[in-house]
Amino acid sequence: MLSTYSGGSQTHTVTLPLGFDPTADFHVYEIDYGPGSVGFRVDGTLLQIWTSRLPRSSMFVYLNAWFPSWLAGQAASSDRTTYADWIDYTSG
Repeated sequence: MLSTYSGGSQTHTVTLPLGFDPTADFHVYEIDYGPGSVGFRVDGTLLQIWTSRLPRSSMFVYLNAWFPSWLAGQAASSDRTTYADWIDYTSG
C-alpha cells in the first residue's frame, strides 16, 4: 500500500502487487520525494508516481508490517518479525 498525506489528510493511496514474495529475501524500498513529485520504488523499479496533492511540509517515516483483517489471504498463526537493515535519508 502506497500513500501520501498532506495537511493531516490522506491525498493518495493505492495497493499494488509487488510481483514477488517479499518474505523470501531482503529488498530495497524507496520513497523519492522532491519538488513536484513523489515516487515509490522497490528494488529500483518504479511502482507509482504522483505529481499533484503532495506534502508541503516536514514528514515522518513510518516503517511497519501488519496484516489487516481486510487483506486477502491467511493471517500468520503466530507473531512474525520484519527486519530493517538500514534507513537512509538524502537531502538534495
